[in-house]
Amino acid sequence: MIRSHVGKPPVSQKIHFQIGDTPKHTISFYRSICYTIILGKLPDTTDCKYRSSNIILLKLASAGIDDAIEEPTIEDYKQLLCNAVSNFSMLGVGADKITRDFDIFKETMNRCASNDKPARFLLVAPDVDWVNHGAIRRGLGDNHFSKILINSLRKIAELKCQNGMPIEVRFYRSTPLFRMIFVNDEECWFGYYSESVVNSGENEFVNKSHTNIIIRRPKNKPPDRELYGAIEAYYNTLWEKSTDEIWDFKKYLS
Repeated sequence: MIRSHVGKPPVSQKIHFQIGDTPKHTISFYRSICYTIILGKLPDTTDCKYRSSNIILLKLASAGIDDAIEEPTIEDYKQLLCNAVSNFSMLGVGADKITRDFDIFKETMNRCASNDKPARFLLVAPDVDWVNHGAIRRGLGDNHFSKILINSLRKIAELKCQNGMPIEVRFYRSTPLFRMIFVNDEECWFGYYSESVVNSGENEFVNKSHTNIIIRRPKNKPPDRELYGAIEAYYNTLWEKSTDEIWDFKKYLS
């Protein structure tokens, strides 16, 4: 189901996976459950639209697609951090939304980062040209985004250098295609990156991101035959290719 947000309709009112061109061709597992609880019986499964929707949802679940979050907010990322107990890895432009609430971020790293499996951050280097160009196009000043990237790096460095947490950071310089956050060795938030400008002088993604799908590692399939394993392998490949951009937790912070 698509998760709801503060100020948006509760889950029971949201459209989940749409079949067809209009909302009347949609159905929600949540609504089905409520219907069963209230009336004491299942909805009419002879309805073709119901059966088609359920088949699609079952196929998505079988592929490992567990959920979706439409434009995840800071609160959604906080919830992700609070639910993370082990094995944290991330691919993103920066880590601003993850580090925004420093106390929650610190607690998450305490739980997830270990000597055996350090927390991994694969982030854009703050000095790449396209980061500054994106800020200029929005009328925000050429170093607006680089300052945000550096601020999140400063928070990560504090945990590494002052608290001794096992954290590794590597950089990449190309424009990303996707964003990924892996937690608990079984859950991946998978989103995409795109350049768009809504209003001049505004960072349209300051408090939200593009839609993410939640992918889970299935328990009955080998890693090379399921979606989570493929995405994890892709991340690991990018990580290994970034050995020449290992951060020393000093550069960019002076």
